[in-house]
Amino acid sequence: SRLGATLERILPSGRHIVADSGYTMSENVVIPYPESDTNPAHQWFNYLHSRTRITVERANGILKNRFRILKLPLNQKADEFAGRTQTSQMVRMIETCLVLHNIFIDLNDDTNIADPDEIDNGVAEPEVFQNRNDGTAGAVFVRDTITEYLYDNQALIKSKYP
Repeated sequence: SRLGATLERILPSGRHIVADSGYTMSENVVIPYPESDTNPAHQWFNYLHSRTRITVERANGILKNRFRILKLPLNQKADEFAGRTQTSQMVRMIETCLVLHNIFIDLNDDTNIADPDEIDNGVAEPEVFQNRNDGTAGAVFVRDTITEYLYDNQALIKSKYP
C-alpha cells in the first residue's frame, strides 16, 4: 500500500505501528508472535500487544458509535473545484469527526456512546489470519528488541498497569 511504502518516512524514529497478524511485519509494523509460540517473553509481548490493540479498537468503536457515518464505506467524491482528491475528502470526513468528538468531550457531553455488543475483557480476540512473520531480519530484530525490553521490565509494567 502507499501508506506502507511511506511509513519509514512519516513515523518518528523509534515509533511503530501495532498491527494484527494479517499484516506483514516490517521495521515499522510490529505484529504478534504466533499463538503457538510457548516462549514466555513472546507470550508477554503478545499479551501487551493485544492490550494495546484493544485500546485503539475501543477508541475507534466509540467514534463509530458517535458518528455512524464511519460505519459505512467512505465513498466521498473528489472535489475537483477545490483540488481535493477522493482520499483527501475521506481524511477530511474523519478529521471532522475527531474534532467534533473532542469538542463534545470539552463540553462534558454525557451521551452514552457505548455499544453493548463491543464490550469485552480487554484482550483482543485471537487472530484468524495466518501469522505473517516473513518480515526482514531488521523487522525481527526490532520486535525481538521490544520484546526483550518489555520482558526485562515486566515487574515495573505490571505495577504501573495492573
